[in-house]
Amino acid sequence: MVVDNHISKVLELEECKDMIFKIVRLIRKMKLERHLEQLENFETELIRHASILTDLQFKEILTDLKEPGDRIKAVTNKLEDAIEELQQINQLIGILSGVLDLVGKIVSTIAAGNPPVVIATLLNGLEKLSA
Repeated sequence: MVVDNHISKVLELEECKDMIFKIVRLIRKMKLERHLEQLENFETELIRHASILTDLQFKEILTDLKEPGDRIKAVTNKLEDAIEELQQINQLIGILSGVLDLVGKIVSTIAAGNPPVVIATLLNGLEKLSA
């Protein structure tokens, strides 16, 4: 709805500007016929007003573009935060996986009943976990 209001306003400004330029063309025609200095001043003033209307049109268009840009920026920031959180979770899963692997090796080695192998397995598992 906000965009429709801006578009409507831009169209109204364009219509006003068109009417001003029609008057300018009529004044130029009359100037050629009568060479009136007053018409020249009036023409200059109307052209200045048409320029102001053009500036207002651009401001409306920029306002239309600013709001979606801000929303895109906010969503991008949220997505970056979510990605960072997922990376931290992934890192935690990797650590937990390493711990479970180490525990599994310890249990299986203890079950085998060979103490030197238990120590070697523990060292190997700890090295992998610290990597």
